[in-house]
Amino acid sequence: MGSGYNKYHATLIDVETGRVKATIPLVSKWGFDIVKEYQKDVDHLSFHPSSKFLIGANHGSVRMWDASTGALVWETLEGRDPAQVNVDGQLLATVAKDKKTVLLWEASRD
Repeated sequence: MGSGYNKYHATLIDVETGRVKATIPLVSKWGFDIVKEYQKDVDHLSFHPSSKFLIGANHGSVRMWDASTGALVWETLEGRDPAQVNVDGQLLATVAKDKKTVLLWEASRD
């Protein structure tokens, strides 16, 4: 995984070959107060239990990418961080924008 100061990204690397499989752009929003610049929103990442998908959740969306190609396979603007997939990989739980509701999504993407 790698990143840049204001242009964060995840780099997926094949551990057997050492080759980059995909580079995925991530959310990174910065704020400023009288003292310093600070990060106010960023993707929180986790892998699907199958390791086939990378999940990113931030204040504005939840996204799922194919870990072998980096292709975006699913996105919702209704959910936000945190996001968690259950152990068998069938359900994805996210918090709704109202921060009071839990949303459940089908997470299996054969």
